[in-house]
Amino acid sequence: MCSPFIKKIFLLTIQIILLLSLTLAVKLRTPCDLSLATPGDPNEDLLYHDNPGLNYYYIWNKTTTSAIDYNRQVCADRCDNGVKVFRSQNNLNIKCLECECKRPACEIYGICCEDISDSPTSSLAHSSPALYCDDVSMFSYFSFLCIRSCPKEYRNIEVKKLCEEDVSIAETTTDTFMRAVDNGTEVIYYNIYCAMCNNVSKVRISVSF
Repeated sequence: MCSPFIKKIFLLTIQIILLLSLTLAVKLRTPCDLSLATPGDPNEDLLYHDNPGLNYYYIWNKTTTSAIDYNRQVCADRCDNGVKVFRSQNNLNIKCLECECKRPACEIYGICCEDISDSPTSSLAHSSPALYCDDVSMFSYFSFLCIRSCPKEYRNIEVKKLCEEDVSIAETTTDTFMRAVDNGTEVIYYNIYCAMCNNVSKVRISVSF
């Protein structure tokens, strides 16, 4: 058993790492674009452009066009037997909805590309969890998405709060700070509470990836 002193030192170290991570900007990281993954107002128009200098926009009106239909019209990323088939060269600069082909992870994140080798029902999910862009790790040059939400029907308010809401540095613990990775799917959850409310029990805990 660890002594209370060792536990305090460990928690203090974690808090220092978190503070340093939040204040040090690592320029080489690949950013997550949460404006694509989790738009705020479900009825708002989202703007995508192929050339900022020309100020030319593709408008996605979410009240009239689904995410799948928009992707079909403007983008061409597809999955073919689990492999991503990229869009044509002349469309590479168009900012499209992020999608992936790695299953089952992309299904859980709700970001699967349309699968041309399967039925249309396996396409980009209409309803996806709230995703969080984790770029605070000092030890990684890459950002990554992790799930930071509980299902709407989940009733444990305390667990839901610890998953979805920020806590102060003073209240930070290893359970709220460290990411949880599903051993079966490799899906990353913001912390152990987010894994818990999504009914994931077999996880490994990590500060960075």
